[in-house]
Amino acid sequence: SGQSIREVLDDMADEGLRRVSDLISAVLRYNNTPIPDGFVEFDVDEDGALSLADLASSAEQLSLDVARAELAAWHARYASEVGGAPVMLQADWARALNRADGDTLLRSVGIEPGQAAVMKESLDVIAAVLRFNNMSFEEGFGAFDVDGDGKLSLDDMLTSADILKLDLSREQLATVHSALDAYGDGHVRTEEWLRELSSADGAEVLKELGVELDASEGAVGGGGAPPPRGGPQLGRQRIREAGGGG
Repeated sequence: SGQSIREVLDDMADEGLRRVSDLISAVLRYNNTPIPDGFVEFDVDEDGALSLADLASSAEQLSLDVARAELAAWHARYASEVGGAPVMLQADWARALNRADGDTLLRSVGIEPGQAAVMKESLDVIAAVLRFNNMSFEEGFGAFDVDGDGKLSLDDMLTSADILKLDLSREQLATVHSALDAYGDGHVRTEEWLRELSSADGAEVLKELGVELDASEGAVGGGGAPPPRGGPQLGRQRIREAGGGG
């Protein structure tokens, strides 16, 4: 006999919950973040428990492709009752994610799980160089588009990396290019470039290299203010020198 309507609806609900778990797992894997550390990252108000507001805020910041209703259902399924309010504790978070399959989701967008950390490091470096040079991500796309055809080939990225002294290997750049090549035709479009760089952490790379950002997002450090647009462009090696980093 076939399934009842109730069973069909339950299966659909379970599939939606698994999708949310897989999405969160994929984000954690992409950022090389263990599940316990992910709990801390999602705990926006740092009270040791994840409210629905914490979850929704983190999902928005990470650009997770999930509706508020799906998040609410996922949170309700795994949350504990604490002080009369539903919140997720560390054990609830682990229970929700321990069997999640983020790796398959990463592979579906062209990223091997082992390459996720490479992707993050490479994108962070690119974002840092653009921020140091006071360039928007849109302007950065134009700077990387060596032949000016409105899309980035791997040769464009390799040439730009050499000019900008990004200190990234060919393998790292090839990994980034392949992951951002949404159409599989050997080119990266503006939308993929902007989407991926929007979640990159260039500020942390600059900080590690001894360069702090002021309130207006300009880089300041041992080398002074960044060059104006159109002026000399500095890569990671020269940022290190300008910022006084080791």
